[in-house]
Amino acid sequence: MRRWGKEARHPASGGVVPMQGDTGTGGLMGRMPREIGIVDDHEAVRDALLEMVQEAGYAAVAFSSATAALARIGEHRPALVLLDMMMPEVDGADFLARLARLRDARSVPVIVVSAIGHLLQGLRGPTSTR
Repeated sequence: MRRWGKEARHPASGGVVPMQGDTGTGGLMGRMPREIGIVDDHEAVRDALLEMVQEAGYAAVAFSSATAALARIGEHRPALVLLDMMMPEVDGADFLARLARLRDARSVPVIVVSAIGHLLQGLRGPTSTR
């Protein structure tokens, strides 16, 4: 990633990407969140998301379980979380409920990245092409 002082420019949009140690007006207590969290139990999906986020110029950390992600988020608030909904032990809905109970993490944006749509489509059956 190219660095100009304490910031980097996003390669596609030219927007500023906060770097480790930066402070700004956003985030908690004036600190700018610095990484994107990825939570998915499937290694191939997790690795693909991690690669896409990093290639776009963002710092990222990936977790195979919601429990591990919540522990990290409790200590280090991410800028965003990409979340799989269908995971063993603690699923995405449970993760969201627990995240809401973390005082400093309530405002963390979450994007659901899941194959649940494919499952629902399978339950509905094939669509007709009239």
